[in-house]
Amino acid sequence: MKIIVGLGNPGSKYLFTRHNLGFMIIDALSESSAFQTKYKSQIQKIEIQNKPLLLVKPQTFMNLSGQAVREIISFYKIALEDLLVIHDDKDLAFGTMKFQKSRGHGGHNGIKNIHQELKSQDYIRLKMGVAGEKNFEQDTSDFVLSAFSEKERENLTDFLNKAVRAIECFVVEGFNQASSQFNSKELI
Repeated sequence: MKIIVGLGNPGSKYLFTRHNLGFMIIDALSESSAFQTKYKSQIQKIEIQNKPLLLVKPQTFMNLSGQAVREIISFYKIALEDLLVIHDDKDLAFGTMKFQKSRGHGGHNGIKNIHQELKSQDYIRLKMGVAGEKNFEQDTSDFVLSAFSEKERENLTDFLNKAVRAIECFVVEGFNQASSQFNSKELI
């Protein structure tokens, strides 16, 4: 089984912010809105081409995401190479994405906490670009907690669909194939 974790913040206040892109992608992957609450997370089991997945939305707030991830990894005894963490990245243009593994946190506090809790960075990440035209005019936390621009909202469904295709490729064909197909500078 693979565990797919989408990072975000719980609560309606954060629902459609850039920082909640991970939650949005988990919702796009899910088969229903019926999530169970366990391990400090909302979870749902699904399959993609007969491959079992556990979808996870940590409910610990972004900066403590590692607590939930550690609990789930420990309970299911999943190897780190079967963990995919999806998160926003303010340094990638909106509409782009990048699979990475065994990399530093790059200043992302949710990823930093996961590294600390797992005592490792040897897992796979899908970085989702959220950089926009106002990216450098705002403090980082204000920017990632802001809503998408009108133009970005027009393209958000396409971006989420592209992310779902990327994750399906990762699950079925593996990290190398998914990286080769979806790591690009092309917008959506």
